[in-house]
Amino acid sequence: MKSSKITIRTSLALAFDNCAFATYLKYILQVKLDVISANLPFGTSVHEACTGYILAEAQGDTSYDPVQVFLHHWEKALDTTPMEFSSLWGAEDLRQTGLLLVDQFPDKWRDTGLVPLVDEQGPMVERRLHMEIEDGLVLTGQPDVIAMDSEGDVIPLDVKTSASQYDEVFLLTSEQLTDYQMLTEANGKQLGLDEGGVAKVGFFEGIKRKVPKTSRGKGPEFLAPFLAPKRSPEQLAERRQKLIWMADDMRRGRYPKRPRMAYNTPCDMCEFRLYCTTGDKTNLIFPDEPQQVIALPDSVSAPII
Repeated sequence: MKSSKITIRTSLALAFDNCAFATYLKYILQVKLDVISANLPFGTSVHEACTGYILAEAQGDTSYDPVQVFLHHWEKALDTTPMEFSSLWGAEDLRQTGLLLVDQFPDKWRDTGLVPLVDEQGPMVERRLHMEIEDGLVLTGQPDVIAMDSEGDVIPLDVKTSASQYDEVFLLTSEQLTDYQMLTEANGKQLGLDEGGVAKVGFFEGIKRKVPKTSRGKGPEFLAPFLAPKRSPEQLAERRQKLIWMADDMRRGRYPKRPRMAYNTPCDMCEFRLYCTTGDKTNLIFPDEPQQVIALPDSVSAPII
């Protein structure tokens, strides 16, 4: 089997776990949707406003307004991106929820007492990092912010919007956070980390609720950071081994479908479910005709997505 260099992005690795076949369609063949869920541009709009604020504050920019940044991204998405909305969440619902979330964010961020690490390139906000897992395999990822608390502890932090707070089990096992720890520590010399490396990992979550119609309702809110101790050497070794196996599957063209059990199947929410089950290409845009036939090559180089 011909060997190939593979660069795996954290988002690709998480998608591969969910369904390797859907990952092949989306990341390798780069099949697109002609209409996307409104949740994606909504989450991006909130994210850009919040991480932009962290960066602006670290740079001493007092003119930055996360509300206006959210509105800019959200209105642009509405104008330029074909979206579908659920029966529960319309465009105005998402707009009002997003406005409240990003309006809260500056005070919530200052309450954490966290500040971004700074290196010669500036604050560590949405900085893409790379590390070699083994010869021919590179992991890349972009922590939202690599922060430091008042005690000097280093904390890779992911800013998210979700319908409810993640539970502690997920916090302790999230492979996204594991990857961010590995990437941070692999670049520790550049970042000025001491031998202890990362101290904690965590999520900073905005809970996506509708704006209540009465004062008694509970609306959208940013919660205090949800933190866990850093991953153990054993956990890091397990993650590296899993990435090595994943890269081997990609090189060998192993992209199986993963419907799993009815109670936890990813198929219900998958944008490729009709194509996967019936061959129906409705709402899918293939790059060109030859790629519509799924081939399993001897060697696949996974692009940085």
